[in-house]
Amino acid sequence: MTTKQQKVTVDIDLLKNCIYIVKNGELIQVDPPSTGYGEQIAVWLGGKVDRVETKTCKKL
Repeated sequence: MTTKQQKVTVDIDLLKNCIYIVKNGELIQVDPPSTGYGEQIAVWLGGKVDRVETKTCKKL
């Protein structure tokens, strides 16, 4: 038995500075660190993004 997959399209704002993740057909927007400095790491488990870890820094 084959399953028929449905194609879905969404509009995204390419002027917005963020990361987009698609997981289970859902678009998830991950905003940058609030301080403007830091790093974000996507952690993968079983071929899917499990979480995004955000580390913020304060520039002196």
